[in-house]
Amino acid sequence: MQQVQENVLRLVRKADQLLRRTNLDAEGVRQRLQTVDRECENFMVHLDTKRKNISMALSFFDLVEKALTTLDQIEVQLNTMDLPRNSSELADRHAQLSNVIVESSTPALREGRILLERVSRDDPGADGVRRKVS
Repeated sequence: MQQVQENVLRLVRKADQLLRRTNLDAEGVRQRLQTVDRECENFMVHLDTKRKNISMALSFFDLVEKALTTLDQIEVQLNTMDLPRNSSELADRHAQLSNVIVESSTPALREGRILLERVSRDDPGADGVRRKVS
């Protein structure tokens, strides 16, 4: 990315030097160079945004994986729990596990919602995030 930007700047400088030495349509060339420079800058901004989105997506899926692992562990605990029905111990354990569920899923849901807001909810590239968040 940096190299592309440096190349464009070098080309703009070279063209500017040529314009000073010759009798070309200086204004036309200058305008084309400015257009190339703007397009390059727009491309760099777009590329940087894509990189940030990819980084956020990786973070999101990492959080989802951790949350799903925790949920699997909770499911095992619930299926192997041997506490009397309607006991205070059972109610306490369910409350504790409920808190763990919220604590483990909230970061992934938050990150997913932020990412969807960032890329637009209609972006087809965000289908995997939408499936995990919903």
